[in-house]
Amino acid sequence: MNLSRTYLFQANLRDANLNQANLTGANLSEANLEAASLLNADLTGADLTGCRIYGVSAWGLKLDESTKQQNLVITSENEPAIHR
Repeated sequence: MNLSRTYLFQANLRDANLNQANLTGANLSEANLEAASLLNADLTGADLTGCRIYGVSAWGLKLDESTKQQNLVITSENEPAIHR
């Protein structure tokens, strides 16, 4: 699946199957990735700022120094937000 450079700001991707997805340069900031599967996904240069990542399956990710991973929310939607 090619989602390279896609604008997914605040997208609800809960339970999404993003295995092996090409998300290079995608804007996923503040997206809900709760329980999503990202096995072997390419997140090179992606912006994950503020994403909710509770329960994400994330093995074999491709990342680099330009991948933004700050203020990740590690709690479920129905719980007070805890940021990492």
